[in-house]
Amino acid sequence: MRHGRGLGRLVVGALVGALVLAAVPFSDPADGQEPMVRLVVSFRPSTAKATQDDASEDEGRVVQRVDQIRMRTIEVPERAAKLIRKRLLGRDDVALVEPDAVVTATKVPNDPSYPSQWAPPKVKLPAAWDMTTGSPIVIAIIDTGVTATSPDLPSSKLVPGRNIISSSSNTSDDNGHGTMSSSVAAMVGDNGSRAAGACWACRIMPVKVLSSSGSGSASNVAAGITWAADHGADVISLSLSGGGITAMKNAVDYAESKGIPVVASAGNDSSSSQVYPAAYSPVISVGATDQNDRPTSYSNRGSWVRLAAPGTSLALNRSGQVVSFSGTSASAPLVAGTIGLLLSLQPGLSNAQVRSALYTTADPTTLQMAAGSGRLDAQGAVQLAQGAPTTTAAPTTTAAPTTTAAPTTTAATTTTTSPGITTTVTGDEDADDGVNRSLAAKAGPTTFRSRCSRCSSQRLDIVNPNGTVLATKSGGADVTLTATLPANGTYRYRVTTPSTRGDLDYTITYRR
Repeated sequence: MRHGRGLGRLVVGALVGALVLAAVPFSDPADGQEPMVRLVVSFRPSTAKATQDDASEDEGRVVQRVDQIRMRTIEVPERAAKLIRKRLLGRDDVALVEPDAVVTATKVPNDPSYPSQWAPPKVKLPAAWDMTTGSPIVIAIIDTGVTATSPDLPSSKLVPGRNIISSSSNTSDDNGHGTMSSSVAAMVGDNGSRAAGACWACRIMPVKVLSSSGSGSASNVAAGITWAADHGADVISLSLSGGGITAMKNAVDYAESKGIPVVASAGNDSSSSQVYPAAYSPVISVGATDQNDRPTSYSNRGSWVRLAAPGTSLALNRSGQVVSFSGTSASAPLVAGTIGLLLSLQPGLSNAQVRSALYTTADPTTLQMAAGSGRLDAQGAVQLAQGAPTTTAAPTTTAAPTTTAAPTTTAATTTTTSPGITTTVTGDEDADDGVNRSLAAKAGPTTFRSRCSRCSSQRLDIVNPNGTVLATKSGGADVTLTATLPANGTYRYRVTTPSTRGDLDYTITYRR
């Protein structure tokens, strides 16, 4: 989200969107003058207006009064703001003192073709991007392969894949369908180039199972799903459909058993007949809707279709040109990219939690599908996932259940790893600097909480000694991240905030 400067300035984009809180505004001081900031003072009920005025005027210059909600906005010197805030909060008649904030239109990427994209605003992706634009979640695109095209689908975004047809690592796209599907899911956004995909930071695993004609065998699809599940895919997206075989169902079940959500297009036959793999029960089967949330003329429908999404998106062809991509083949990767956003915020979500977030927040549509579902609402799904209990700490019970550690008395005796002493450290940093603290900790649970007085958003990371992010969580002004450290070592606790000034307090509880 971009942040403006200037006292009391209301910043809006060319496109109208829901308003959200952004960074604290600062006045632009004249040469030699001290910078000023605004504090918003909220008084308790029954506090007399005169008392509100007196208390506010004692601390700064009153620039706004709203008697109906007992609010006074004062302008104070920036260097004294923290002390003044604490002093006001010490009064019995003051309920809250908050840094003032700029409001800005919901994040709109600066890609030149974005204004022509109706699908992202329809599913409220701009509001979801305010919460996260993704992380290196790996989306396996099981299709015709993928051709990298910079800067929107660069080779650095692709992880090693597999050509199931030729049993090789050559996953270049000789049709174009796989590249278009990949760009809908994860084209880089807000880089001033072309258009924007759903999950800007997600990565793509190309798995080639379809030939240059766009066709292939169910057995190759089954092999592709299995390969992706075994090689690090976090989400599997299939913009293909046809007849089903037991092996394909077994492959879907295999991916499900490994905690990998599978998304598939419902097909373009204007039929209610089931197609596969979309009709298999664990699969998030996606039909297509138009700009008015009506079913497209071609979309398959029926109780086996579990979600809908726009049937037309802007995509990249193999030459890197922006093209219109239509069909349920475009609907499925839009959902897969949204799942990438969910998992970026909450890597520990189970498949059931992912499906619940998508289905229960979906907006109504007239497309006939499973009861209770509708058209994708990315904002609602991400918000729901953000508040879901993280299962990252609990599921990683590999050390506890495998009683190999307990019986081997070497581990039991070396009580350095196991018991430890729980300790808590606290700190107070400037939000501009963030928190980047290393602590020698023992294996076991750890909790990292950050409270940022002027932050509209922040991201918490716990980083392994080898530099790998062990756990991450994004949120608003108050975020708590809980994880299980797998081994003794020096871990880094890190806060990333927008370019913002203010107070950032943190507590870290760990075992030493």
